[in-house]
Amino acid sequence: MAQDKSLLGPTGASYNIRDQVIATDLDTHLQKIARLLGDNHCGPCLIINVKAGCLPQDAEVAHLLSTWLQEDDVISVSFARTLMIFLAIPQEIDRQEPHGEVVVHYRDLSGYQYLRSLGAQALITVDLPIRGARSTILASGPYHREKAKLYRVGRQYEDSQSAFFSSITQNTDRVQTTFSETRPASYISVPSRLYYPPPSPELPLSGFRFGAKDVFDVAGLRTSAGSSDFYSFHSTKERTSEAIADLLALGAILVGKTKNTQFVNGEDPQEWIDYSCPWNPRGSTVLSI
Repeated sequence: MAQDKSLLGPTGASYNIRDQVIATDLDTHLQKIARLLGDNHCGPCLIINVKAGCLPQDAEVAHLLSTWLQEDDVISVSFARTLMIFLAIPQEIDRQEPHGEVVVHYRDLSGYQYLRSLGAQALITVDLPIRGARSTILASGPYHREKAKLYRVGRQYEDSQSAFFSSITQNTDRVQTTFSETRPASYISVPSRLYYPPPSPELPLSGFRFGAKDVFDVAGLRTSAGSSDFYSFHSTKERTSEAIADLLALGAILVGKTKNTQFVNGEDPQEWIDYSCPWNPRGSTVLSI
């Protein structure tokens, strides 16, 4: 299984680039962006979806990005170096361009003082025709661009208490949800909350992250039950445990497998054999005291 690629952001935060390419339905449009930019401005970028069909002004962009920087723990100013705004254009609007044509513009940053203060180097807008109520295809948020390809990113947080067996990347397309795992993991990768819709009655846990003890099966991954031998001798699971599946169905995001004793038997910290016991975040940090 391929491992996620890691990179260090200009702000010092650590990120990983997901293996799964996002927005394959936008390949033609991304090819146009790649031809416009060439090899320039590859790397971190920020996507903003605008459904109103009009280009947001500096004050609107400043308010939006300021809110995201306060509420999301993944995005950082480094992603604002290249900004792409997708403008949803209803097809019935009379335009000079051919009907249904995707139009890419390289915009002047002179009118965007806030973006320039963040170090923005490029502002790209994409006129994206939509049919009826069809929404734009790509979720707003931070991405990594490599020419004509876009990747979602995750911010890597140190597992300072050694509480996790592994970090899990959850990839969801229009057909299915798949998982990839990094084991062992000293950092836990979490996706931006901007990729997910706000919580709703149908998805009350949308964007909420959780970890699961490694006694719960996840489709496509192996389960250790706290035993390295058990992990080695068993193949990947075909089905996800009902408890995990229920949380996923409510919109929650699985980010890792947390540690447990072998087969969830009672063990003192000094009795852990295959793996080290997590540290106690309180007091002396040692669980046996």
